[in-house]
Amino acid sequence: NKINLFFSKSIWIKPTMKVEICSDKSDNIYFEVAYAAQARYIITNDRHILEHDGYMGIRTLRPSQFLKLLHFS
Repeated sequence: NKINLFFSKSIWIKPTMKVEICSDKSDNIYFEVAYAAQARYIITNDRHILEHDGYMGIRTLRPSQFLKLLHFS
């Protein structure tokens, strides 16, 4: 079943720190997880996240910007 396949191919990341940066407090988790996963990018259209590009070394990009970065558009 597709759900089991999804979970079997997923990597679960538990945040190791709390941040308080986004005006929409529910968005802070994205930076917490990205940092714990040593992610370089958060890809989103959420303006509350996008306004913190570069925070903790994490780039926040719109999908179209990310595709351009990868030379797909």
